[in-house]
Amino acid sequence: MKSSGGCLILGDELDFALEIGEKLLNLKERCKSYYKNPIKGFRSRAREFPQMITQLGLIPSITFLLSKVNDTFLIPLIMYFMQDDNFTEKLCDEFTNEGYTSYLVVNYIWIKEKLIEFQFIDKCLASSDKG
Repeated sequence: MKSSGGCLILGDELDFALEIGEKLLNLKERCKSYYKNPIKGFRSRAREFPQMITQLGLIPSITFLLSKVNDTFLIPLIMYFMQDDNFTEKLCDEFTNEGYTSYLVVNYIWIKEKLIEFQFIDKCLASSDKG
């Protein structure tokens, strides 16, 4: 967390990427005993999604991703990425086979962080207008 002129600016894209990368590496290590290529599904989604946005547009691409979400994995994945360590073996299956839900959760967390940051920026701008 950084301070700028009395206003808090949360997060940093590099820190976020490192944190998510660390979680993915930890998951990969834990899932090695169950699968040969434990994050294949997630990696496939990460590779294809930017191209999908280019071809279809943002809203249709997100709609497609949302249609593929597996409710069984949604809460465990949110817990895994947002809390310190909530690993369960069933996460290995999602990361390896489909990857849609895990990729959506990572993007959701990033968007949530950015929205919080924008709220602080808006508050800072509003307070500077008064001052």
